[in-house]
Amino acid sequence: MNSFNFKDVSNKALYLDLNKMNTLNGSSFAINCLSNIKRPTDINLMNSPNLKFLDQTIFQPFLESNPKNNISLYSSYLDCDDCRSYWLVKESKYLERFCRIHCMNGDFNDDIRNSSHLKNCK
Repeated sequence: MNSFNFKDVSNKALYLDLNKMNTLNGSSFAINCLSNIKRPTDINLMNSPNLKFLDQTIFQPFLESNPKNNISLYSSYLDCDDCRSYWLVKESKYLERFCRIHCMNGDFNDDIRNSSHLKNCK
C-alpha cells in the first residue's frame, strides 16, 4: 500500500510503466497508493484490457498531488458508460492530463468526451 510513498519532495520525474498489465483493473489500486509520490509522475496504463474505469478515489488525488502528473491510456479502452468514470467529464480540467481516453463502446477514435457517453450519470 505504501509502495510509492516517498519521504522527500523532488522535481525529478518518475515514470511508472504499467503497460500490458493484463490483470490490472479499476479496483487494483489501494486508496492513497498514488497520492504521496511527491514528484512529477507519468503513469503508463497502456494496453490494459481489463481496466474499464478509473476510480476517482485513486486517480483524482494522484492528479491533484502534482500539476505535472499525467496518465497514458493509449490502447486501453474504458467503458465510457460506466458512471465510475463520470468524474473525468464532470471535472474536465483533468482530461488534459490524459493521453487518449478511448471507449470500448464505440470505434477506435471514440472518446469519453463524446456527449453520448455517461449521459445517465450524475
